[in-house]
Amino acid sequence: MEISKMGVWNMATEPNATPAELEAERELAAIARMIAFTRQSAHAQGLDLVTYCLDMALAAAMEELEPPVEEEAGAVQSDVGALGEELLH
Repeated sequence: MEISKMGVWNMATEPNATPAELEAERELAAIARMIAFTRQSAHAQGLDLVTYCLDMALAAAMEELEPPVEEEAGAVQSDVGALGEELLH
């Protein structure tokens, strides 16, 4: 699993990603960019409630773009287990 420079998980580097999954990720990233732009506009106009709501929407979109925590934790645990086995032998 690879994290891009922006700290967002990139499904394009996943070996088993289907074209539909890649397209869905691109669409979600585009939606997140639109939300971010709209949030900046609302903030510049002093629309605090709108800014707050858009912050929540952006956080949800970014959460969807991040790797599932269970998979990441499993990979780390697997790496630690392999290292432990290597040290014992």
